[in-house]
Amino acid sequence: MKDREKTKFDPTAYLRFGKDQLPEYFQPEKLRQCLEANGYAGNPLTKARKARQTVFKDLEMTDEKGQPILASSCDFCGQRINGVSYQQLADGRIRCNECASTAIESLEEFKLLFEQCIQLMQDFYQVTFQVPLDIRTTDSDEIARRIGFKGSEGVGKKVRVLGFAQSQNGKHTVVIENGSPRLASIDTIVHEMTHIWQSISWNEAEFEQLYRMGNKKKNALARLLVREGMAVWSAIQFLYLIGETSYASRQETLMENRKDEYGLGFLLFRQQFPLIRTTDFLYRTPFTVFPPIPPEMIRKIVNQIFA
Repeated sequence: MKDREKTKFDPTAYLRFGKDQLPEYFQPEKLRQCLEANGYAGNPLTKARKARQTVFKDLEMTDEKGQPILASSCDFCGQRINGVSYQQLADGRIRCNECASTAIESLEEFKLLFEQCIQLMQDFYQVTFQVPLDIRTTDSDEIARRIGFKGSEGVGKKVRVLGFAQSQNGKHTVVIENGSPRLASIDTIVHEMTHIWQSISWNEAEFEQLYRMGNKKKNALARLLVREGMAVWSAIQFLYLIGETSYASRQETLMENRKDEYGLGFLLFRQQFPLIRTTDFLYRTPFTVFPPIPPEMIRKIVNQIFA
């Protein structure tokens, strides 16, 4: 009877199948980390069960002068905020309820997701990353400062960059905004890992020569169209391949409507490398072709912009 009572209240007893210890092949802690990284521990029900305190605001806010403003879009997914509430973080960022429910809270979760993305990129795109890699989190102010972004969060903005790639002393690091939702984090990780792959795989002198144009501004835009266009293509294609069709489709639509190096570059890559919108095998990607976009196509776009 004593043993039966112990079994009844011991939370790990059912996993031992009557034995004194857990089987060696069963690792519940790693399973928990995997589930958390894939969004199964941060859903609204879990948070409610743990009585997590989340500050939500009404849709109507006021600016510095006390004038009412409307938070029109989520700072993470770009969707217009519908309903009666959203979450405003301490630094002013705004998250819709959906993004708040999958937000990654710890560096350990980011690292696990980072490792999974790298492995899948290597499988999907047939690439290797034989260099030291790491990920770290930071606040939105550092991200904005490093990428030169100006503007207030949450009001009228369609897309924000949530991270950047950093190379120092032979080590490559993805720096990502803390509190980012799972799918936005995947998008950012794959985007920045594409930049890291470009930096270690392309011959910089050859790249510069291929896309050289008449002046510094044209040269800079030509380079950005190729580098950013490929990174956007890579992230959206990755999201389709892991079955996140709705989010991938939303990002694709957002990029179609952008008239900067991200949107225009993406359209060029999508034209050359049509997206596979299922979990099918990729037969041709920009990772296996150099140059990925014919220089004459880049020059045509740049000249049209500067005309």
